[in-house]
Amino acid sequence: MKFSIKRYRYRHKLTQKQLGRLVNKSDSYVSLVENNKTDPRSSTLEKLGCHLEVCPKEMIIGCNNLKCSMCCYNKDNIKKGKK
Repeated sequence: MKFSIKRYRYRHKLTQKQLGRLVNKSDSYVSLVENNKTDPRSSTLEKLGCHLEVCPKEMIIGCNNLKCSMCCYNKDNIKKGKK
């Protein structure tokens, strides 16, 4: 699978290190995902979507036609461990 996380990270003016801290991952892990060297777990993809304010499915290249029935990833839910 290919991901377009870098584009969304740039929109939020975040470094890989900053994004990594938000999702409890290293900056090197964020780099691996951005360069399609590894696939994130679905839970990590959800956290990335939450912090980048985008539906996780929209970050998957080639899946633009897939839309979640509910695209409301609430940051508070993720921080509290509800997601």
